[in-house]
Amino acid sequence: YAPWGYIFDGIDHEDGWVQLGDRYLPMHVSGAQVLVPVEEVSHEAAEQEAGQATRKYRLDNSQLQHKGPGLAWRLSKDLNNTAGSQHFARWREIIEGLNEGDGWVKVDARYLPTHVGGVQVLIPQTTPQAARKYRLDNSLLQHSGPGLVWRLSKDLNDVAGEGQFAAWEDVFEGIDEGDGWVRVDDRYLPSHADGLQVLVPLEPDKVARKYRLD
Repeated sequence: YAPWGYIFDGIDHEDGWVQLGDRYLPMHVSGAQVLVPVEEVSHEAAEQEAGQATRKYRLDNSQLQHKGPGLAWRLSKDLNNTAGSQHFARWREIIEGLNEGDGWVKVDARYLPTHVGGVQVLIPQTTPQAARKYRLDNSLLQHSGPGLVWRLSKDLNDVAGEGQFAAWEDVFEGIDEGDGWVRVDDRYLPSHADGLQVLVPLEPDKVARKYRLD
């Protein structure tokens, strides 16, 4: 038996039972709950409480369409106070910094603006990044080609090049950006083509969490 107050990792099968290895415990006994999920405090949450919440940002050039290789670092919260022409963060690079709440993100002793010319260039990333698996589906679109061409930005015309595509029925892991695009590393695929869904999210694997016998 498991003693009262015992804390363990288990998988909730959503049928009233929690699995521990090859054994099971009921969530309720005689109508009373006996397994209580334990909330775990993440390192990020602890930092937020301390007012030191850094998070990850991706440098995005899809709207600004700047011709340079990246965004110049600033030595202060002044767009003109650059660190030098050779000191910049590259487009699509992921950086970790502290949002100062005034349009600037601080990374160590340097700064990057969240917007340039009124256009957002730093995209906050979900923490942990909400990556999930998708299957490339051609059942609705019925496209005659072998797959879906990778894009270098959130622009259907910005293709990665000939032969750079994800094949139909491929399963891959990506991040839903919430705007009709899924990012996979530094490339993109649209969730719909011609109004038809082509990326089908797969059910996430069940994960273990902590429970306390109460």
